[in-house]
Amino acid sequence: MASPGAKGHHHTNEISAKPVQQAELVWTFKKAGKYSMACFEPGHYESGMKGVINVAAKKH
Repeated sequence: MASPGAKGHHHTNEISAKPVQQAELVWTFKKAGKYSMACFEPGHYESGMKGVINVAAKKH
C-alpha cells in the first residue's frame, strides 16, 4: 500500500475523525487472509499509522 498524496477520504471504505473524536468502520470480509490498512492523513502513514488485519477462516 503506497502513501497517497492527497488529504482526505474519498471512498466508502474510509472514515475520518477529528482529534479527540471517535469513528467506527464495520467491514465484513468475504475471504480469509491478510489485509493492509493505513491512515491517509498527511504524515500519518509515514509515522507508522498502518497495520495488517488478519482474517481467519470461519469455523463450521
